Amino acid sequence: MSLSFPTLAAIRFGYGLRPGEAPPADAEALLAQAAAPKRADLPFTALPLARRRQLFLAMRARNRAVAAHAKPLPPEERVPLIKAQGRDVQLMLLAERQDRLSNAVLSPHGFHERLAAFWVDHFSTNIGKSGDLRQLVPMQERDAIRPHLTGRFADLLSAAVRHPAMLLYLDQQASFGPNSPVGKKQKRGLNENLARELIELHTMGAGSGYSQTDVTSAARVLTGLVPNAQRTDWAFLRQRAEPGAHPVLGTTYGGSLRSERDVEHLLADLAARPQTAAHLCRKLAAHFIADQPPAALVSAMTQAWRRSDGDLMAVYRVLVTHKDGQDVTLGKIKPPFDYVASSLRALDIDQATLDAPRPSARKAAPERAAMLAAETEEAAKQSGAAGRQTMSAMQDGADAKEPGGEAMMTNGAAALIRTLGKPGDRLDALLDERLETLAARRKSLSRDAVQTIAALGQPIWQPPSPAGWPDTESAWIGGGALTGRIAWARRLGASFGGDEDPTALLKDALGEAARDDTIRTVSRAPRRQVGLTLALASPEFNRR
Repeated sequence: MSLSFPTLAAIRFGYGLRPGEAPPADAEALLAQAAAPKRADLPFTALPLARRRQLFLAMRARNRAVAAHAKPLPPEERVPLIKAQGRDVQLMLLAERQDRLSNAVLSPHGFHERLAAFWVDHFSTNIGKSGDLRQLVPMQERDAIRPHLTGRFADLLSAAVRHPAMLLYLDQQASFGPNSPVGKKQKRGLNENLARELIELHTMGAGSGYSQTDVTSAARVLTGLVPNAQRTDWAFLRQRAEPGAHPVLGTTYGGSLRSERDVEHLLADLAARPQTAAHLCRKLAAHFIADQPPAALVSAMTQAWRRSDGDLMAVYRVLVTHKDGQDVTLGKIKPPFDYVASSLRALDIDQATLDAPRPSARKAAPERAAMLAAETEEAAKQSGAAGRQTMSAMQDGADAKEPGGEAMMTNGAAALIRTLGKPGDRLDALLDERLETLAARRKSLSRDAVQTIAALGQPIWQPPSPAGWPDTESAWIGGGALTGRIAWARRLGASFGGDEDPTALLKDALGEAARDDTIRTVSRAPRRQVGLTLALASPEFNRR
């Protein structure tokens, strides 16, 4: 297989080719994608952060007021009231998930979006832990991670770790210096969650030479650092900080008077450790290139990291220009988010189509879907290896149910913000009125896509652990996973394929990566919709 740089760059470092959108012509154009997205053009940023913070505080205050009001009520009145209140948070969360997906589908800066996804996963938090985190986790991506994607890792680390989403997720509010004034008064002690994940996951990596003593000592240095939800920020409370000097990996922090500078120094020193450079460079190469990345590539990236004091652009430059980074073998399986986003790009789906109510008349009726499945099976059986590989999963998918998901209704934060009114209007009244309006809308393609990503095993902002999502082929390719992908491909092609020629779509979506036997399989499909399904479910479309 021979791939041009533009095709390889769009598939490996972005979310795939999109008809009418020029892929990066060379490495400089690809690196420019990382550095200079026009954020104002992206739906994810249509809601200014200052406004989003206002919404968070207003919704938080209202939640507390409702909870206090509902407390004396009997269960039959209290439960529906609290559920109705929680629905508003759900609506906002769905809007932000839809915007996250819209960015991946519509942005011309695919490398920037992929880097954002990588670092969000590296600094994993989870919306499922508490009500506040359902709002703070999406804000962490915008507030702490995206602004630092192309700067120094030390700055990214500092912003991500001190964000209230991270502090709440890793229970830093429950960590007290045992000998601090508050710790002694309340008889509270250390919580090591943040310190452990900071060293084991966010910087040096497991098995890199630190000890349990280093973790405990780092937890002492971090005492006093707490989330400040009222400012959607962090704070340092000296009365909770463990006094004294604490050695971590040979460096001593603190003294008779503790301060937030101890925390700053610890984070900066961990960012500068050689183990951190090696751990992060290998993880980047494994994410973009291969589950077992070439040692020469990792070594070159690590050297660039150390020469530049953790300048991420210098590391990305080696990643995209090294000969191993340009190996034409598409060795990675797309995880569910990437697969769904790239399929929407392949069909040239725009924002209006993502947000509009799905036209029920264009849905495939059950009997029509069964007929398409039978025709697709026959077409693949008569074709080569690519057809048989796809068919094996298609057989299982014939009886697949529609993906389930959360019962949420809206069409994007951009729509919400357009209807929220001018700054200074009463926020609570606006929330009541506009969220009701959004809830009344019918479901959209973007909602279906968000639910499909969840059904395929990767719900947005809900990783299984602080280590984030698995990043290997074995984690994402199994019988059930393939069934779900084929069901999505069939549904998407039937509803939004229009008059698209399946062979043309395949070539537009994959360029030179489309194999001859896959082109033959798709071209021999008995019906256009069967061909579209085969193209979107083909083995090479599932790889990057």
